[in-house]
Amino acid sequence: MAQRIYSTTVTNDGGTAGWVRASDGPQVQTGPPSDPSQGVNPEQFLGMAWSTCLNATVEAVLRDRGVLDPGGADGAPARSRVSVQVVLVREPSGEYAFVPEATVSVAGLEGADLEAVAEAAHARCPVSKLLTGRGEPVVVRTAAWDEGGEKGGDPRTQAEDPLPGTVRGSGAVRSVPGRGPEQSGVAVDSPGQAR
Repeated sequence: MAQRIYSTTVTNDGGTAGWVRASDGPQVQTGPPSDPSQGVNPEQFLGMAWSTCLNATVEAVLRDRGVLDPGGADGAPARSRVSVQVVLVREPSGEYAFVPEATVSVAGLEGADLEAVAEAAHARCPVSKLLTGRGEPVVVRTAAWDEGGEKGGDPRTQAEDPLPGTVRGSGAVRSVPGRGPEQSGVAVDSPGQAR
């Protein structure tokens, strides 16, 4: 079993017309993708999470490979940047889906060297693993409504963890399939290359 390093609980109230709060962090107003001025939308949250995590992993890969910033502090990795585009699409069934794509850039790297760093980071990044159905399965639980919501409403305090890859609620337990790796990817651009 994997060693737990950090955990947070994030609660949303009101969908895209409400707020989202981290148990150990900020509260943020949410808004629909049709009007981002009303608040942060799910596409933006996904893009922020993946770009941040993937870039931190790129930095780790660069350090591991000794690719350092010549003008930076001793041991600092070369400067890197990850941009994530998240497109909301309507599938033929009428349901919505996200199509995320990450672009990795590293100062002084291009071609096969840059591709190798991006591929290694994508293989190690926890958010990349989640998006591609690798690692621990996604679990969805149900809990009785608690008017206090974020106060004591954490379903993990109400029941033991279900088996990995299952959903628990009202006595029913069912599997939650992951997404295949062909459904997301990383695009690698050389520095300065237009997208």
